[in-house]
Amino acid sequence: MSAATYDILFAGNLLDGAEPERVKRSLKELFNLSDAQVERLFSGQRVVIKRDVDIRTATRYRELFNQAGALAQIVKVEHDDREPTRAHPAAPQPTSTPPLAGAWDLAPPGAVLEELAAPVTPRHPNIAHLSLVEDANWTLEDCAPPPLPQPLPDIDSLMLEPLAPRPPAPERDIAD
Repeated sequence: MSAATYDILFAGNLLDGAEPERVKRSLKELFNLSDAQVERLFSGQRVVIKRDVDIRTATRYRELFNQAGALAQIVKVEHDDREPTRAHPAAPQPTSTPPLAGAWDLAPPGAVLEELAAPVTPRHPNIAHLSLVEDANWTLEDCAPPPLPQPLPDIDSLMLEPLAPRPPAPERDIAD
């Protein structure tokens, strides 16, 4: 069995000593309502604030209304196990043409989805004339990345030794 759910209702009733204008202003700010929505809340008719919520959420809404000076009601929803609680809208009848682009929408719950009229056969185009390279001798080795540069050895610790002085070259007579 599923958990009990509750509806939160408001009929415009105020707590004792609450000023109507202050309560309207508080509810408007609290729930970010427009003036028309606030007036609808105080129309004298019962208005459903939230449907099918758990007891914790319902209690929280009632507390928020009480803080604003309004009296919200929590009503347990009676579920019939044999039928769904809400009737779904009638499913749209399938059409022979799909809707225009940009007009896509989700189907309502319980709707019968339309199947495609015929399966789409895949096309196999002739791609023999396409090539990645112009060279007929090309192989996959040509796609190999260039070799990584080798790091230079660390030669900071090396020093050069001065050369030993050379003995003087013998003098030659140019005239000889």
